[in-house]
Amino acid sequence: MITAAAVHSMAGGCAAPDWPALNAAEVRTVLRALGLSTRGLVLRWISPRPLSAAALVSADGHGAIALGEWTYEVHEQGEGKDVYRRMVSWAPFRHREHAVAAGRALARLHCGARGYGAPARSARILVSNDAIIGSTDPTSAMEQRIAGSTALRACFGRGTWRQAVQQAWLPWHGAYRDLHPQLERLWTHNDWHSSNLLWSNAGRDADLAAALLRGYLAERPLAPLERRAVLAVLPIVHVGYALAEVEYFHGITRSAANAELAFKAFLLGHCQWFDAPQGHDFLRSLQAQLGAPT
Repeated sequence: MITAAAVHSMAGGCAAPDWPALNAAEVRTVLRALGLSTRGLVLRWISPRPLSAAALVSADGHGAIALGEWTYEVHEQGEGKDVYRRMVSWAPFRHREHAVAAGRALARLHCGARGYGAPARSARILVSNDAIIGSTDPTSAMEQRIAGSTALRACFGRGTWRQAVQQAWLPWHGAYRDLHPQLERLWTHNDWHSSNLLWSNAGRDADLAAALLRGYLAERPLAPLERRAVLAVLPIVHVGYALAEVEYFHGITRSAANAELAFKAFLLGHCQWFDAPQGHDFLRSLQAQLGAPT
């Protein structure tokens, strides 16, 4: 069982946490600092997520505050069932209905984000962006990203990491490069996985990727350019965040094993999967569903 003393391991199973679990005294301090009631406070659940410390508590209100070296956020409990609570955040949807609903909700989010012109966040750690895959000179863009990070310089300064990553993703870049400047830029969630969503039914198993896309298209039909871009970006969409994970594990949690996992399984493995027969079949299936030209 996952407890406060164990979290989901990046490689599967459980692992010791990198960050101390929240406790009642700490939560009480945060709530009081925000002017919220602590009466009858109970910690109902401790999150097993490996990249943060979170808990479900019996309190009302919301807010955010920095105390010492930590920043805390308090949110109202969302409506719905947290059916993916015990699963790793990168696990697929269990049921077709969940994938359809997630696609529809993501489309509504994108529709609602139109016209929202807030500047991009300044945070860099564990943040996804398209600075590299959207560049007309992706090799230079990646080199600049590596040069600006002590952790990435250390990782990519040894062995054949640089050569391996360029060989894995650069062949896919050309198909997306010319489409990128024509796409509308929108704020989005960027962590739209099953355990970040709440649900109201169980559903049945089916083709999950097609179901999610079908739900999205039902709310927000894609223009021909966007349909082509979906297919072009999928093999390389992960590059920015995978680099951020390598940086996080090497430079912050000091886990050589997780840094290597992020490099080999996430950064390289994603591209390599799309370059294999299964990945080609997946893209052909989505192309047929989208009706996008080659």
